[in-house]
Amino acid sequence: MQRPELTAALWGVTDDQLLLALRDPIVRALVTAELPALVQMLEEQRLTRREQGAMLTLSARTVQRIRAGGPQPRLSDDRCLRIYLLVDIHWAVSRLHPDAWMQRPRSHHPYLGRTPAALILSGGIPALLALRRQVHLDWANRGSST
Repeated sequence: MQRPELTAALWGVTDDQLLLALRDPIVRALVTAELPALVQMLEEQRLTRREQGAMLTLSARTVQRIRAGGPQPRLSDDRCLRIYLLVDIHWAVSRLHPDAWMQRPRSHHPYLGRTPAALILSGGIPALLALRRQVHLDWANRGSST
C-alpha cells in the first residue's frame, strides 16, 4: 500500500524542516484534506473525542463537527504539524500493529510504561516527534517492539 499523499510529500524531511515545509500552500492543502480522515483514524484507535481534541488542540465539539463533515477550523502551524505527525505515525503503525495500538502501554523509550496516547497527551509536539522517530525506526526494522 502506498503512503498517503501528505506523508509522501514530506518523506525525508527532517524534524527541524517540518514547519517550513508545512507552510507551503500545496502541503497545507494536503494537511487540511487529511483532517477528517485523521479524526476517523484516531477513533479507530479507540480514542475519545476529548482525547482526539487534545491531540489536535481542538475542542471535542469541533472534532465532532469535523467527523460529521462540517466546516473545518482554521489550521495554525501548530495544528498542521500535529496533523502531519499523527497521520505519519498512523501510517506506519497501522502496518506494524493491530488496532488500539495507541491504548497499549509500552515499556521502552520514549513510552516508559505509558501508552502512546498518554505520551502524546502529556508531551505535545515533542512527544509526537519522539514517537514519530521511534515508529520510523520500527518501520525500518519491520516490527520491533513498538
